[in-house]
Amino acid sequence: MREHQPTTTVAIIGANTVVERALVQLLEGEGYSIRLLKCSSTGVVEEQLYGVDLVVLSPGLTSGAYEALLGTLRSTPQRRTANARIRVIVLHTPMREASLDGVAVRSVPWPIPFERLAGEIEAMLAGRLPPGYT
Repeated sequence: MREHQPTTTVAIIGANTVVERALVQLLEGEGYSIRLLKCSSTGVVEEQLYGVDLVVLSPGLTSGAYEALLGTLRSTPQRRTANARIRVIVLHTPMREASLDGVAVRSVPWPIPFERLAGEIEAMLAGRLPPGYT
């Protein structure tokens, strides 16, 4: 179990599948506060991301959904801390690590051992950003 205080809020955005529900259980067991958000045709509302420290995009999303969500995240400031960038972990095999304007994105191969996913989350939260991100 992680020992960071205060509680870190992770939003999992997906298509409401078993994968997202399993991630919720595993990450809550590690001490994270989780928001499970369903990706819909209207996207994710900015208010749903208020106070979120990190976003995990589920592997069940389509490439169009990824692009739309990353566009929303690009324009959504993180209001809870001084860091205005929202960190994102994309669980999607074909996507390369990339940086978008104002959004740190790390592509993580799926499936992945849970311990490695927890390590990826901690690396992003600690500011160890993907290569090429400035």
